[in-house]
Amino acid sequence: MPEKNIETDVLIVGAGLFAAMELQKLGQKIFVVEAINRIGGRLLSYPVNGTGVDLGGMWIDEGHQNTLDLVTAAGLTKIPQYNEGNDIVFTKDESHYSNDSSYKFDTAEVEENILTTNYEEGITNEFKTSRDLASHSDSRTHAMFDYFVRSSLCCEPSEISAQYLLEDVISGNRPGVGNTQYRIREGAQELCKYLQKQLNDTIKFNWTVTNIYINEKGGCHVSCIINNSTMITIKCKYVVLAIPPTAIAKIQFNPSIPSNKYQLIQKSFMGFVIKIHVIYRRAFWRKNGLSGNAHCVVSEEDLNKSNNLDNSNPSFAITTVVDGCDDNMKVCALVIFSCGIQARNFSSIPKDQRKPWITSALSKLFGPEAEQAIGYQEKDWSLEHTIGGGYQSLLGPGSTHLGTEKGSYYESISSSHKHIHFAGTEAAFNNRGYIEGAIESGKRVAKEIKVSLQHSGKPFMELPQPIIDDTLGNVSRPKIEKKESKENKNRLNKSKSGKFWLGVAAIGAAVLTSMIIISKRK
Repeated sequence: MPEKNIETDVLIVGAGLFAAMELQKLGQKIFVVEAINRIGGRLLSYPVNGTGVDLGGMWIDEGHQNTLDLVTAAGLTKIPQYNEGNDIVFTKDESHYSNDSSYKFDTAEVEENILTTNYEEGITNEFKTSRDLASHSDSRTHAMFDYFVRSSLCCEPSEISAQYLLEDVISGNRPGVGNTQYRIREGAQELCKYLQKQLNDTIKFNWTVTNIYINEKGGCHVSCIINNSTMITIKCKYVVLAIPPTAIAKIQFNPSIPSNKYQLIQKSFMGFVIKIHVIYRRAFWRKNGLSGNAHCVVSEEDLNKSNNLDNSNPSFAITTVVDGCDDNMKVCALVIFSCGIQARNFSSIPKDQRKPWITSALSKLFGPEAEQAIGYQEKDWSLEHTIGGGYQSLLGPGSTHLGTEKGSYYESISSSHKHIHFAGTEAAFNNRGYIEGAIESGKRVAKEIKVSLQHSGKPFMELPQPIIDDTLGNVSRPKIEKKESKENKNRLNKSKSGKFWLGVAAIGAAVLTSMIIISKRK
């Protein structure tokens, strides 16, 4: 039987391992609880021929120095993503190669014509959906815009706030614009296992936080259920919530956290994504001059009209395909992402029929050899009860006004309240959705607690805003300002076709979550 009560300096909820390490360096006694029975959250790998195959997040950008340093420290191997050859663009009716002059496919054009234009003009109605941004576009641009949103955020444009999309995309706080370069040969989850060892494996699994009582005189009392049966109380000076807003919404606070933060958390929701690995004896697509990347570009309207798209069409349930081979070719695989409505469609296919459906659909994209699969794995992230989807939490129309007086929901989500600090990839200012963003937010929280501890006579000082400091990774508060648009345009124009998110991962101060989009540079 576990102890009835536990005392610690800092309780970290959600296995925010990087934050735990930083706080441990400050001499703080750390206690970490994780609601599921494994380390990693939305990082999940399984071994195939000595290589880690990732069903969760798997991408690291060359500019993510904190993450790259962690890869080196853990003795892991970064491998470049294969992108040589033609991409395939599959529309509602036919297939094209990315170099086909008769069919231009470039999501940078979508960003320039729709996102950047709206960004420059500013947001006048925060109740608009993202669908409104492309309402006057031609059918081809409309379909590409829908694909852009679906592959980036695992939802449909009609589901999310236009202001949320514009701030998140154009401010650079979502993955994209050249930010996918490497994978980890051993699997991204190995990063978590390395950090777990640095903490002497002091992590409790299947411990679910249900209530947090905030003591006005200092500290918190936190109620946890162990293995869905035993209740325990943890007394601590600080709580770090390194979990998505959708998970925070299930916790009861007494007294309540500020109403704007509480409402913002309650209105958050997760996208719908299913990730699939199909393994082959050889990478036949490479020999045929193909990159392994495929983009099923179809509008939300066509996906909603069953008579417009039958279930034998790859676009019925496939959003994006990428090459998933390792550098030693011990694993030859195609990785499929089914997002938004397409994920809903795929989940409607009986489980015993999904592998033949996928291989048949891949054969329409890459040729008949795609039906000769030797392995198959899938992960429906909506079925993870503590996470509920991917890649990250989103906001619908009419929600973003719940931010601070400066209009930034980032600050509202990230700012501490009394002895409670908020971390994780959703709470990151830069590299939001990446492993890197989660690490940066872990550093930020550690610094907030350090400042609080050093504050003379007030060991539990509340910080009304998250600490902004260049030592935390050039953190900056995102704002929508016309004067920034030219710089954003130049950055957007550097990207080529094929921007899409490929996995959710977070390490550091999160339930180890992150979202990555592939971007092929010119």
